Amino acid sequence: MYIGIDYSRYKTGYYQNDLLETLQKSFNVMCYGIGFSGYNESLSIKDVINKFNFNPDLIIISDTWEIQDLNITRFDPNPNLKLNELNIPKLFFLNKEYKKIDLKLDFIKNNEIDYVTSVLKHECRKWEETTGSTFIWKPFGLNFGRIQKSNKKRKYDFGFTGAVHERWIQSRVLIKNHIFEKKYLNFKRIHNLYHKKRFKEKYSGLNIYWGEWFQKKILPGHSRVPTFENYFKLLTKIKIFLNTKSAVGIIGTRFLELMASKSMILCPEDDYYGLYQNKVNCIMYRDLNDFDEKLFYYVKNNEEREKIVEKAYQDSFNYCWEKIVFDLLNKIKFI
Repeated sequence: MYIGIDYSRYKTGYYQNDLLETLQKSFNVMCYGIGFSGYNESLSIKDVINKFNFNPDLIIISDTWEIQDLNITRFDPNPNLKLNELNIPKLFFLNKEYKKIDLKLDFIKNNEIDYVTSVLKHECRKWEETTGSTFIWKPFGLNFGRIQKSNKKRKYDFGFTGAVHERWIQSRVLIKNHIFEKKYLNFKRIHNLYHKKRFKEKYSGLNIYWGEWFQKKILPGHSRVPTFENYFKLLTKIKIFLNTKSAVGIIGTRFLELMASKSMILCPEDDYYGLYQNKVNCIMYRDLNDFDEKLFYYVKNNEEREKIVEKAYQDSFNYCWEKIVFDLLNKIKFI
């Protein structure tokens, strides 16, 4: 049984839908929650099972099941479910650990969740002690069906798209401040040669794409940054891509998407839980001077860049969603 919010129209992330689609390929999955057919917020989990005459072996509380609005001092979209009243194994995919984490841990403890998966390996033991649940570290997965392939020459030398996350991290805004002319720092989208003057003179020889989230829409329903298949097409047009850990050290899905799209990752030095190795499947920089040195070197040296890109591409197959999900279900002895 899958408890979540219907994210089928969600445009700025894909892993929520990928998890559900992966489960549906191999198991008989009943979906229940906001946006799904038959949802009634007044029902408890026992009422739901009786109503639908469904006897689940496992209850998965998905990474969509949350109130993200920070102005609302609640996490659980429906406390009436009372998951603790059901003696069936429960697995919770913890998501966005930088938002309402104390409320999420209370939810885990109060609902007697048996297993919790998180992408933050260094926090798992502490959270086990807090909740009494078993925490399992698992990185994000990759849906290869979304990846675009192209043999065309890459249009952009360097690029970035996503949230700057200045509230939680500084690595992305540091690079923006470093390459942008000061008077253009308020610009969130630069994507053609006409805009070159918005970067410092040092970068005038590069064709750069910069597209931040949360821009005003051109027309209702039309985003200024690429979404869905256009986002994945963009990744195939960029030689070198700035990528960093996200808020609170989360290693997001874009690392995997870039690897599979053969766009070379340029990221700050870090351990990345051993998933990424400098000069093996990515390039790491120490500081802003080193960033410049690495950027210009790998823009010019195609052969060196291609070695990194090809290794990253091969490594990406280790993170397909099917492997991530089945490894996890094996760990909790569900299969």
